[in-house]
Amino acid sequence: MTSLYLSLAFVAVFYFWYSSSRRKIQARIERVRRVHVQGPDARICYMNMKGKRYIWQITIESVTKKGQDWVVTAWCHERNEFLIFYASRMYEYFDLRRFQEIKNVPAYFTERFGQKSLHH
Repeated sequence: MTSLYLSLAFVAVFYFWYSSSRRKIQARIERVRRVHVQGPDARICYMNMKGKRYIWQITIESVTKKGQDWVVTAWCHERNEFLIFYASRMYEYFDLRRFQEIKNVPAYFTERFGQKSLHH
């Protein structure tokens, strides 16, 4: 009888794990599909914590205010994955939708989004 209960518990745990994993995978596939259809939003010049500079083309997934900074979750078209960027580390931002070059990126996000966040 005990082995029956253990078997049922194992099946239940496996089912819930599989269901949640499947939903996460489907959500990620949908996010990536939307990014590739939409194309890049911006070209950014970014400096990481070590001072290394990069130029990335990104499609913004979400923008969130965190203290005095903005946290941008975006699809990086060069790395083919979602990355997190801080607006204070972007030393140049070119908005490909508006054809506008931005030098003060944190001020631009504050002006564009105010105190609210953006989530696609």
